[in-house]
Amino acid sequence: MSSTITYGNINLVSPFDILHLNELRIEKENNEHTRIFLTGVIPEGKKDSYIDSVTSKDILEISQIADNSSTTVLFKGVITNIEIKAVRGVFYVIVEGVSCTYEMDIKLKKRSFQNKDMTYIEMIKEVIKDYPGADFIDTTAKSKKLEKVVIQYNETDWEFLKRMASHFNKGLVADAISDKPKFWFGIPESTSNQKLEEFNFSVRKKIGDFRYLSENNIEGIDEKDFTYYEIETDKFLNIGDKVQYNDISLLVCKAMYYFEDSVLRNLYLLTPEKGLSQKLKLNDNLFGAAIEGKVIELSEDNVRVHLDIDEAQKKEEAYWFSYATFYTAEGNTGWYCMPELDDCVKLYFPTNKEEEGIIINSVRRRIKGGDKIQNPDEKYFRTKFEKENKFTEKELVFSTKEDKVLIRLNEDDGIELYSENTIKIKDDNELEIEADNIEIKAADEINFECNASKIN
Repeated sequence: MSSTITYGNINLVSPFDILHLNELRIEKENNEHTRIFLTGVIPEGKKDSYIDSVTSKDILEISQIADNSSTTVLFKGVITNIEIKAVRGVFYVIVEGVSCTYEMDIKLKKRSFQNKDMTYIEMIKEVIKDYPGADFIDTTAKSKKLEKVVIQYNETDWEFLKRMASHFNKGLVADAISDKPKFWFGIPESTSNQKLEEFNFSVRKKIGDFRYLSENNIEGIDEKDFTYYEIETDKFLNIGDKVQYNDISLLVCKAMYYFEDSVLRNLYLLTPEKGLSQKLKLNDNLFGAAIEGKVIELSEDNVRVHLDIDEAQKKEEAYWFSYATFYTAEGNTGWYCMPELDDCVKLYFPTNKEEEGIIINSVRRRIKGGDKIQNPDEKYFRTKFEKENKFTEKELVFSTKEDKVLIRLNEDDGIELYSENTIKIKDDNELEIEADNIEIKAADEINFECNASKIN
């Protein structure tokens, strides 16, 4: 059960009966969940019940009451940690909370987006459909297509979407006042442009970030884009809001609201728009990973695969992965031996970039039975058309379906050549047969011909 308590110009809705609010801090930052920290005095009689009664579904809500009695919601989210402590007979509750975007940052997931014509918007909608009431506002991707395979691998949905936003050198901004997972994909588009004249400030420059991004990701940036101003003001601002300070156009990249002397105060970190640029994020979990899947289409030395991590995969939307071979001689083929349809293969990632994944060896699952794998000393190379090479301790056998044609090379018995049909031996020059004994047998007839001569 929630209670509503007012302290100065702060309105707090929580599961706790707080007698006095000692500390309140709300932190907003680009690419992070909004977080809240509060400490308050509670009745002694409630000290034992709160730990047991508070759940992950309980909501915290913080509002600011203006002089004209209008209310601005500052935070709405869930509780992540609670602590009860006693100091000299006074009981305190210490609470940490986070915006509802946290719901997207709990479960690690695996899935693929193989359709390179899928847009980022379509992909985001697919990701958030698991969260009732979830929504987003796109300010970055527009109609941009993926243009490559994208793999979510051991990432939460929040981590994955942050990585996707980094493709545009942007981040995510959490909606701090929604009781559902809502966010901006990119920086919120602000219509405000307030002028700040505060004199209490600090300034710093992130030269390291500038050098990294200018060398690796972003063109057209300058060192001054990575200058940051920390300013305290009585004005209420959000991430992405535009302001004018010292005749410089800046954006809010971080905000902290804190409770002091019964008044909520505001501290902001401001930077030029390009200072909000994010480094390209890669998924190091992919490095060296191998995901099993089933072959659904082949072309030349490329393979389309339905990965085991996906419930379904449309063949026409699957990505063409290169198939790794034992040996290749450019222009001369080398070793060419592709897997069959429905074969189980592995998608291997030699780097942390999903588009560099390759299909490697097949995986035997023994789902049909009849495999000739009882003797490890015997080696087979066999096709679905029942053409087979067999290597054993004593012999090498080449055969076709049902042994209709067979060549056997045996260490003890020599060479056997068998065919249900005609056997032809042809040489354009000379054919020599030499042995101590030559035996030729036929059921009906043996003919030898040379020009006009003939022996029957």
